[in-house]
Amino acid sequence: MLNVADSEFGTKIYCDRPTEKHYPVHNLLKSNGCGFLCPPVIAPPVNILFCFREAVDLHLIVVKPYVRRHRVGSFSIFARRKTVKRKWGACTEHDNPFESMRHFGLATPLVSVALDKQPAETVVAVRLKDTQTVPIGSMLNTAPNVYAVQATGASSMERQKVCSVLLRINRMAHTSFSLCLGEVELWCSTPLESGCTPVLPMIPDPVSQQTPDRALDDESFQIPEDFLDPITGDLMNNPVRLPSGVRVDRTTLVRFQTERLDMQPGADPRPIDPFTMIPFDGDEVQSDVELKMAISEHLVRCKRLKDLCARLDNHSCFFIKPTISTVPQINIPSDSEPD
Repeated sequence: MLNVADSEFGTKIYCDRPTEKHYPVHNLLKSNGCGFLCPPVIAPPVNILFCFREAVDLHLIVVKPYVRRHRVGSFSIFARRKTVKRKWGACTEHDNPFESMRHFGLATPLVSVALDKQPAETVVAVRLKDTQTVPIGSMLNTAPNVYAVQATGASSMERQKVCSVLLRINRMAHTSFSLCLGEVELWCSTPLESGCTPVLPMIPDPVSQQTPDRALDDESFQIPEDFLDPITGDLMNNPVRLPSGVRVDRTTLVRFQTERLDMQPGADPRPIDPFTMIPFDGDEVQSDVELKMAISEHLVRCKRLKDLCARLDNHSCFFIKPTISTVPQINIPSDSEPD
């Protein structure tokens, strides 16, 4: 099987909503990408379209529905077959992708997944074939929790010669503030393949399997949760306290208000609390001086510890040879020698 959610395969990806600068939708075509993230003002649904260079047969779709603290609550997957009028390999990359998204709205999804009752870090495995094999390079082999689902929304014929796949995010989780996706794998085989699939590990049952937390090698370098921005997940440099009591970075709040006014020109120009969506006056936001000092002290401690580790590493490069003391030899006369 081949993961066609990769730019090297010639797959193109489109999204009908704006994304964050450092989390574009093209990250989903990278094996170790950081995922894609929409601004907090974007409301669902969000459509993500994968257009293949040539038609493929879908076997397995793997979705990582979270990025840091942000998590998807529900999503649906659609598939579009190659039409008869097209030649082999001529897929939807030459069509208008947004027009293709509109056609998907009239189709029946292959599967719809709800993650409300699943653990936070759960990877979804959607099986489209009777085979229950997992590719060696799939993230299912290292996922802390796996939720396996069988696609029942389409016949087996509709899963063959697929030229595009649409992943629609229906809603976000209750504890999240941005629509996101961490990673997507589309394991397929072209009709030219022989169909011989090696025996690989089985997909776990739908019951999630919890694994122990992976602690860092040095806990001193861990950043406390209170120091991270709840919207972006980054370390706060200038934390402020909102009327709702939540602390965010000032740059995050300014960007939220700017993007909201850009998306809604006729909206109330007053600032809005991202967690309650209630307008407030600008003087109600106050800098959290104590939290800012705590973050600064934590960074200083981490820097000192890092410098100390570097000095210890430098000292370990020198090898001091042990001194060997020479013991004087005493000649002891034997019994045969005369006195």
